[in-house]
Amino acid sequence: FLLSTLGGQPRYLAAGSASFFAGGDSIYFHRGFNRANRQWILVSGIDGIVADSIEVKGNAFTLGNVMPIPGSRWAVAQVNDASGIEGLSVARNGDIVHGLKIPLLRGRFGGASRDAVWMIATSESSPLQNIVRIGFNGVTGKMDSKGDTVHSGTVTSFEVTEDGKSIVMDEGSTEFALWSMTPEQAIKGDFAENGLLARSTTAIPFNLSRDGRFLVLSDPSSRVDSFGRAWILKPVEGGAQISIAGRHLNISVTDSANLIASDRTADGIRMRWINFQTGREKSSFLLPDSTIGAITNLADSGWIWIEPDAQSFKIQRTPKSAPVKVAIPSWYKTAYTLTTSSDGRYAAFVGWRAPSEDSAGIGMISTEDGRVTHLWAAAGEGAAVSWLYDGSILVQLQDTPESTTLYKLTTTGEVTRLGSIPRPITSISISRDMRRAAITTRDHKGDAWMSRVELVGRR
Repeated sequence: FLLSTLGGQPRYLAAGSASFFAGGDSIYFHRGFNRANRQWILVSGIDGIVADSIEVKGNAFTLGNVMPIPGSRWAVAQVNDASGIEGLSVARNGDIVHGLKIPLLRGRFGGASRDAVWMIATSESSPLQNIVRIGFNGVTGKMDSKGDTVHSGTVTSFEVTEDGKSIVMDEGSTEFALWSMTPEQAIKGDFAENGLLARSTTAIPFNLSRDGRFLVLSDPSSRVDSFGRAWILKPVEGGAQISIAGRHLNISVTDSANLIASDRTADGIRMRWINFQTGREKSSFLLPDSTIGAITNLADSGWIWIEPDAQSFKIQRTPKSAPVKVAIPSWYKTAYTLTTSSDGRYAAFVGWRAPSEDSAGIGMISTEDGRVTHLWAAAGEGAAVSWLYDGSILVQLQDTPESTTLYKLTTTGEVTRLGSIPRPITSISISRDMRRAAITTRDHKGDAWMSRVELVGRR
């Protein structure tokens, strides 16, 4: 949002990243963090009206922060793809210089001074966040091949002065809490202590089984890497938890005995049907491209997924059939999440409106003939969908970065507002019978510090 320090109403700008440049008279920004092969850095005045754009090309990537370098013609844009993070130097005329490649996904660029770009990076072996300074040449647009760690701690955000001699950082504390309740309790704000499942100082990856009987969540004692993490299953109504063998990118529990595991392999992404009661693998399906978007099953035999360009789907109706490609309608710029009906005949998806990305739209695909129907749209930071057992679609609309409103949507486009959850939340999973919800809330206590940065030696 654009905020006037003299008062007045906030003005919506984008659901992505934004930064002032040219002394504060102009803005670099982009809309959203969706994966695609082409992205645009937008240029506007302080009125927020787009006057120009800079195209960035890649392979199924997302754009992160865009940070103008003070006193130069350059900005550094963060590019995230399957291989890690890259800082691209982008000139005002559209010239691009490929910069430092960081082979990890656990980091982000967060600031810029006249002679350096700055980022927060973490490692698999430590929970601490490291503020790293990377030298920058304002004439050539090139970055140093190595960075210097300036600070290590529990940093959630930071900013650096133009001369690079001072940084301000937030070393506060964040508590995440995982709750089990009904959707009605969530809308009423009834987060009772008897529904509290876990507390953590880091986010807790989880999802609820489709029938609401099991909760699958990340094992907090395991390490996380590019091949995934260890997972455990907990019966919602009590009972012994089940450890899932191996490391997986994601786990989706389909019923009281079976789950789908997403695994990264040397050949791509393999989807495995596993009976978690016996540990036996029932079947598997290999996707040779590890950069695909969302994927979900069609009943017991087929699959549907979003292609890396985020502008088309592929439908594999049976294990031996050839996949069918279906383009998204022109209303959508990109698609980014999927859910399927119980019989596998239909899929619902969420996508951003083209070209402005100012609304999230919900569409429906017939997996039998590939026909796509646009159902509904609303302004918001994003949305998620799940197909309910009664045949309707549950929409979780993210009104703000930390609030969610629930809607029921029919396949004919009729929508009913169920209510908003009156707490800052980071994730929510609801069973398909609407009887059970699992929710993560986030409570942050900020603590700001200013520190001087001094060069203590030469490399």
